[in-house]
Amino acid sequence: MVDLITNTYGRDIVGDFNANCFSRKKNDDSPERNLGFIVDLALKRISFSSEKSQVASGAKDRFGNNSGMTPMDVNLIKQLTGGSADPLRAREAYGKMGGRGTFHGAMRSFLCATVNDVGPIVPFDDGMATRAIVALADRTSTRELAVNPDTHFPKDPTIFPFTAREDVQLATIWLFMKVYQQVPRDELVRNIPDAVIRDSAELFVRDTTSLGSWIRANYEVYEGDVYADFGTLTRTANGKEDWKWNWTALKQAAGDGNEWFVQSENLFKFYNDAKDGCAGVSATKFGRLLSEMKLPSVDKKVEGRTLKVRLGLRRVQNV
Repeated sequence: MVDLITNTYGRDIVGDFNANCFSRKKNDDSPERNLGFIVDLALKRISFSSEKSQVASGAKDRFGNNSGMTPMDVNLIKQLTGGSADPLRAREAYGKMGGRGTFHGAMRSFLCATVNDVGPIVPFDDGMATRAIVALADRTSTRELAVNPDTHFPKDPTIFPFTAREDVQLATIWLFMKVYQQVPRDELVRNIPDAVIRDSAELFVRDTTSLGSWIRANYEVYEGDVYADFGTLTRTANGKEDWKWNWTALKQAAGDGNEWFVQSENLFKFYNDAKDGCAGVSATKFGRLLSEMKLPSVDKKVEGRTLKVRLGLRRVQNV
């Protein structure tokens, strides 16, 4: 799986590191240098580790059992997953902060340790529990001729050339797109879509770049220029811009369909409900983003009431 993801998306998106970097250090007099391994990882989408070494005899795991592995540095893991609230300062062995080989900011890569044994994690507290996603495998592959089927299965020598095939990589991209968003199958291209490479900073800073895509998936958007086709610019006595709108032309442009406006309050509620109440933007910012799409917000009399509506949109008939 690691080779498949790496071959599919490339080293610009997928990183790798040594799992021993998670081990607790005896000497912590240079925290910036101890974090040097993240310099090349911090801005990648996902990073996989190598196996963790068994080097500390007599170490205990979190159940008190003997373990031959050094304990995991829980504080380090919390620091790495702290997001923008806990920016990191890291430098490679001979780097100086601010220069090449250094990093200052939030870790944006999802870190995945692929190991046969995690080793002791002390203390495994609530803070660690909210960060750690543990997926256990009941067996692993081996090149040995004598295989215990309870713990191992024969290594398949054809798996590596299989992950290098372009049709397999295209299928992988398609599966990732199906997870992140619905994309028509005939639009699948070799270029990796933004939805797939969105980094884990979205866990800490809400993403709003997909708003336009959501609008177009749920509403019809007027193809022309709303201002030019239906508006007339006038100015008040003090020189302030004042747009007058041709509601008759708007209705004629709609034909037999819904008119080219939606109620602003309902629009934001629909978006927020679609995001399970976690739109990540306020109603004010939501409105500003729509204005940037040249969809003006105006007042309209509806059954004797003055409502705020958004021009240039109408609900898709089958939604």
